[in-house]
Amino acid sequence: EVHLSSQALLVARGRALYKIVTGEQPYSRWTGSVYPNCSAPAAGPGVQQPLFADLRVLGRRLSVSADPHEEAALTWQQDCGAAGCLFDVASDPSEHADLSDALPALRAELASLLADRNRGNFAP
Repeated sequence: EVHLSSQALLVARGRALYKIVTGEQPYSRWTGSVYPNCSAPAAGPGVQQPLFADLRVLGRRLSVSADPHEEAALTWQQDCGAAGCLFDVASDPSEHADLSDALPALRAELASLLADRNRGNFAP
């Protein structure tokens, strides 16, 4: 078991390696072979790279849009909610297949385990 962050936990079960991720996750799209090192050629028609999700000037956060839905789209954000998104990173290392609907009991168990691991964490 690896407590990756307050929003993610990795747990081995047999040959599977399950990862639960909760909350809002920026940059949650699958990219080509060049991204994210920004060496991609200039964006062509219909091609857009994500905007920064945590843009700050003098310590103040700047939104990229006044509309939260548009900002989520522009920063490639996915909301896994409190229940979480569940992946088997052993068989799906790029996390394309969310197993939440197929394994709801496991998702609930891992979400509870993540909440337990987060108790008492220092969050400055």
